[in-house]
Amino acid sequence: MKNIFVVVFILIALNVKSQSFKFSLGATNSSLSFDKTVPLFNVPTMSRNYDYKNLKIIGVAFTFGIDYLEKKYFNLSTNIGFLNKGGLASSIFLDSLGNPTGTKLNIKWPMQYFTINSTIDLHYPVSKYFSPFLSIGPRFDYLISPRRFYKLPVDNNRLAFGLNIGLGFKVQMKNYTIGFKYDYMPNFIKILEYNSYGAIVPNKTVVVKDKTSQLNLLIGGALKKRKIKK
Repeated sequence: MKNIFVVVFILIALNVKSQSFKFSLGATNSSLSFDKTVPLFNVPTMSRNYDYKNLKIIGVAFTFGIDYLEKKYFNLSTNIGFLNKGGLASSIFLDSLGNPTGTKLNIKWPMQYFTINSTIDLHYPVSKYFSPFLSIGPRFDYLISPRRFYKLPVDNNRLAFGLNIGLGFKVQMKNYTIGFKYDYMPNFIKILEYNSYGAIVPNKTVVVKDKTSQLNLLIGGALKKRKIKK
């Protein structure tokens, strides 16, 4: 699967006459979304009395990309790389009066993905050197690890499909570019789905999804002299 992504990326690069390249490095902010009445860690001996929270974790994202078909107010972009996302399940056990007992259980689920996306970047040059932009386009993720969450009966879905919706700015310095970009990354495919047989709330279908965003530093350069068309 990863080889297919690489081949597609190379073919795009060779055929669209790429005008610039870029690296992005940043941090992801993600959490898992699921029914709080069924603990993800599915420990049969747990008390029914607990305060359960889905917390965020911070990961790393890295991509290499190319920009092409550059015009004055837009360009197309294809990027390939890796990202981390996931969540933290946190439970504080309560006594019969609802007070914390001091016992806490935290389980972290980091997931590593191979990712590829293609976006259209809409930018408005404020000056010769500064340009804010908005980007949107499809994203495909392929799960590298882990295949299965702690004590859950089914494997995670290996493929994910969603969007990259970004907002950022670029500063042009001769043939080099530097900038920042924030991406909201909705996912249209659930991470996993299973029946909660044997859990505290049995015979209930649990669907797990992720909520992920990222903030990246962008560094790029020109593959050839820029000729931006109006």
